[in-house]
Amino acid sequence: MNDTLSGPIAKLADVTGHLDQFDAVFLPGGHAPMIDLMSDADLGTVLRHFHTKAQPTALICHAPVALLAAQQNAAAYQQTLQGGQTPTASDFIYSGYKATVFSTPEEKDAEQGFEAPMQYYPEDALTAAGMTLHNGAKWTSNVVRDRELITGQNPMSDDEFVTVLLGALNEKAQDAGGWPPERTHERHRRSRRHRAQT
Repeated sequence: MNDTLSGPIAKLADVTGHLDQFDAVFLPGGHAPMIDLMSDADLGTVLRHFHTKAQPTALICHAPVALLAAQQNAAAYQQTLQGGQTPTASDFIYSGYKATVFSTPEEKDAEQGFEAPMQYYPEDALTAAGMTLHNGAKWTSNVVRDRELITGQNPMSDDEFVTVLLGALNEKAQDAGGWPPERTHERHRRSRRHRAQT
């Protein structure tokens, strides 16, 4: 795993002009997607590209809330959530998609250790935008795949999540007549790695 995460770091703004060189997009969890990424215009560009190309788009734990960047005026959507109101999504490309995200029961468990309550819950944010959430029992593995979108509910979903993501990469490789599917993991370990930061 350390090998697969090594490599140069590039800002999202610096890679949006040459996204065709990437096979997939992956966002890890944590609260950062709820604060910065869900209203990031560059991330919206990235997500729309992979959506149009039907290329694997994988997000785990809290990260699926960052999908909300792929709509018009994502910042206003976020501000409405933070104000305690129910927002309305505009031209959201994942409306109607099935997904999972760190569930409200899990968040309420974790929230007991916070100094301040959550401004909103990821589950509510995605449901309001038109996504259909399929969350499992709290703190158990749960992965949902719908077309190019792959989502994992929580950290316990990581093994299943990686298996599904690698399977999706295999499928794309076979469709494109690319490298043998059994060598997918090897190819990705050898390829140049890029991690995006805002």
